[in-house]
Amino acid sequence: MNYLTTEDGKPIKKDNPLDVQGTVQLSGSKATEPFSGSANTTKTFSQTMNGFVIINDGAADLTFTIGTDSFTVKPSECFKESFNAFTEVTITTTGAFRAYGLR
Repeated sequence: MNYLTTEDGKPIKKDNPLDVQGTVQLSGSKATEPFSGSANTTKTFSQTMNGFVIINDGAADLTFTIGTDSFTVKPSECFKESFNAFTEVTITTTGAFRAYGLR
């Protein structure tokens, strides 16, 4: 879960979230290595990823595989989930998609 913390790492109190002095840091996943396409694609990331996001902009189902797990994304759907560490995703599609890894 993403949350805001003060410079010393303490969570910002929800009763007064704007009364913060010092640096505010966001924690959580970071989007990286965006890519897109409209045909079958195997993407090898340059770094280990811990999550994946894909948007199906096509008119037909899209399937992607990470490790041994395969998922189907319906047209106009967005899929976002955490995974065990991985470096490769295989996408099977006949339509357009947009995607990126999460670290």
